[in-house]
Amino acid sequence: MYQGIFDTDFDKYTEDAVDLFSLSGLTTVFENLEGFPEDWKTNKEAFVKFVRDHQCPSFLEYGEYPYVSADEIKKALKLKDAFSEMLDQMQ
Repeated sequence: MYQGIFDTDFDKYTEDAVDLFSLSGLTTVFENLEGFPEDWKTNKEAFVKFVRDHQCPSFLEYGEYPYVSADEIKKALKLKDAFSEMLDQMQ
């Protein structure tokens, strides 16, 4: 089972995964799955279709910060650190 959580469009997330694997020269464990497209590195649509065809909906999801992207959380944490550092320097 592969379980993924992402905060972008599903197709974009999956296509980006193909790009990352292809650029790094890595293969994926998915290649061992029955029916997995052999041309997945050059045929993103086939990879996306395979994943969609085998996707199972989750019955429960949890988000510590609902409706906030990971990038927004990272920016907020940087701001918090910078503010804390500024306050420390004022003392």
